[in-house]
Amino acid sequence: MPVSRKLSFLASLVWVFLACEPSLLSPGMDLPSASGGSPPSGGTQGASGGVPGGGGGAASGGAPSTGGLSSTGAAAGGSSGAAGSGGSGGSATGGSTGSGGAPGDAWLSMAETVRILPLGDSITAEGSCWRHDLWAKLAEAGYENVDFVGSQTASDCGGDYDSNHEGHGGVLVTEVGVSEMEGWFAAADADVVLLHFATNDVWNDVSVATILEAHLEIVTELRSVNPDVIVLEAQIIPMSAEQCAPCQTSIPELNAAMPAWASANSTATSPIFVVDQYTGFDSAADTTDGVHPYTTTGADKMASRWFDALVDLY
Repeated sequence: MPVSRKLSFLASLVWVFLACEPSLLSPGMDLPSASGGSPPSGGTQGASGGVPGGGGGAASGGAPSTGGLSSTGAAAGGSSGAAGSGGSGGSATGGSTGSGGAPGDAWLSMAETVRILPLGDSITAEGSCWRHDLWAKLAEAGYENVDFVGSQTASDCGGDYDSNHEGHGGVLVTEVGVSEMEGWFAAADADVVLLHFATNDVWNDVSVATILEAHLEIVTELRSVNPDVIVLEAQIIPMSAEQCAPCQTSIPELNAAMPAWASANSTATSPIFVVDQYTGFDSAADTTDGVHPYTTTGADKMASRWFDALVDLY
């Protein structure tokens, strides 16, 4: 954990003790933020934003401008915690998000280099210009102390950006072996992981439970390298019915299960935040083939939602 995050977290614990609170976490508060508070257990910010309570700490109290970011809470309809009530809640079409607040501030520090690992299949691999666009958005906003990491590089999308990534075309997340993960993650030593990894699995009719078990294996291996790693779990983009008719229900089902899964598997130092990459993504207009976001609009939508989620961590 960056020094700034540890100091902020310890200072907040002292404040809570001196204020004579009966416990560090009130009922319904799953995950302490870096500032010592904790978001409610409802999940994603909606368009109107979660309202942090006396114990919860949202960086701005509002929602990302284009993407839904869950605070590792339960699926839509879950009750807010004692820290304060949630906003109106954002929702992916079929892939629901909750009604909680933001993840809080100070998980990351502008003064320290943040190692970001884009992880997934062909939607993350070479040809997906969202990585290029995300790099540009971060630089334009003054977040220059970042390092994209991964064993793969790309010369696409105009070049002149940090193109390291861990995208592997055609790979099912449920078929990635431990030895592969160990090799990828030890070298990357990531602080933040952008995880969009399940498209080939739903395409091959793998169950939601099996996919999420594979995601937990990934998180476990990531934590073996960095116990403080932050995982941004994407509710994956849609596919066209022409490419995958069953995916019209299986992708929303997977996305709907992610907030509760994230809540159950987050820790105080290694949270999992759900990022809504599904809502508003058009498989016809934003892809080249009903699957891949290799268009200007598709790349920009994905980059914008990753950007909003990352900025919320500072």
